[in-house]
Amino acid sequence: MSGGTPGTRQTVGRVLVPLAAAAAVIGPAVGPALGLRASVAEVFLSRGDPLVPPGWAFAIWGPLYAGCVAAGAWVGLGRGKACGAAWWPMAGALVCVGGWPAAAQAGVVWATVVVILGAVACAWMATQRLAAAQRSVEAARLDGWLLLYPMAGLAGWLTVASGVNVHAWARQLGVANAAGWVQGVTAGVVLLGVAVAVAAMWRGLRGGPGVRSFSLPVVWGLGAVAVGRMGAGEPAGGWSGLAVLAGGLAAATAAGAAAVRWWGGLGEALAGDGAGDEHPQSTARGLVLFDGGCGLCHASVRVLLRLDRRGGLVFAPLEGVTSRSMLDEAERAGLPDSLIYVPLSGGRRTGEVQLRSGAVAAALRAGGGAGGVAGAALGALPRGMCDRVYDVVARVRRRVMAAPKGACPLVPGRVRRRMLP
Repeated sequence: MSGGTPGTRQTVGRVLVPLAAAAAVIGPAVGPALGLRASVAEVFLSRGDPLVPPGWAFAIWGPLYAGCVAAGAWVGLGRGKACGAAWWPMAGALVCVGGWPAAAQAGVVWATVVVILGAVACAWMATQRLAAAQRSVEAARLDGWLLLYPMAGLAGWLTVASGVNVHAWARQLGVANAAGWVQGVTAGVVLLGVAVAVAAMWRGLRGGPGVRSFSLPVVWGLGAVAVGRMGAGEPAGGWSGLAVLAGGLAAATAAGAAAVRWWGGLGEALAGDGAGDEHPQSTARGLVLFDGGCGLCHASVRVLLRLDRRGGLVFAPLEGVTSRSMLDEAERAGLPDSLIYVPLSGGRRTGEVQLRSGAVAAALRAGGGAGGVAGAALGALPRGMCDRVYDVVARVRRRVMAAPKGACPLVPGRVRRRMLP
């Protein structure tokens, strides 16, 4: 799918994505035209599945279809700079969204499972790649609103809907039709699978662009499932539905880190290398220069890598060629014993370097997430006081931790490209 020149891929994307968006919007009208059921919601609501949300929950398709139209139009006009490596999973997700209603209205439940899982995989992949592109300074701001956010929202809703769809298929096969605890366990397993899938996607997005747009439809869908159980006319069943939902989410939260490691970073694996052959420095927001002979500095780099939810940082030893290319001789001669933060845009330095506690705060803010909050809090403290504490630690750091064997810390392979020479 990645073959051909960039110009050819862009031309193909400009044609296929708008056509796929049109197919997604027209899809629900195909069934009635063929004499099938008029309402997709009716297909599942008529089955009495305990996980199917109330009819009002399907109103979310209004903004989702509007997002599909906006994305198709934006790409068709040739304005979607972030669409490069994402056009084919976008088109795939939109085609599956268009094809799913016909399968549902025809009552072929196994086909709806295949189609919706294909839609989820493509929507996840497109979201990951668009999020990676959005972190690049070349991506237009409107690419986020008209490409990333609609695709992330679609991915969130489809993740929940796929669980409901799988449970409906299990009921059709007789697996989930047993009375009592068997039915509850089946629903719990499905919801737990949804929760773990959501955790995998959150991990893939790393708290960066698109995570809120993905999360809102997830909350809407799971909340609607819980409300539907409460309103089913069986208080015990309603409370058990809430308990199953809460238990699934709690279990996923408690085991989330282990589960997504187990999946091998499913979201990232689906996305591949979102930036293609693009060098990490070209999309980074900041460069952290550190003392390659300092064990505490190596440990600090590993902590920053773990906290960097946006993938916005790259790292290099002060003694290396990257450092010499970013700092002139006069700057290097006047440097204190400090971590150094260099602001970047498009791989080039864009401003004054930050030193000591200012460098730590800037690096934390660039990473976002919990680290960003910590960086903002550190930046709000008196700079002179923080720098004095930093200097005390810097003076004793070599006595606290042993010198490392190499100039760069050992880091996992998936982030090794962010360690520059």
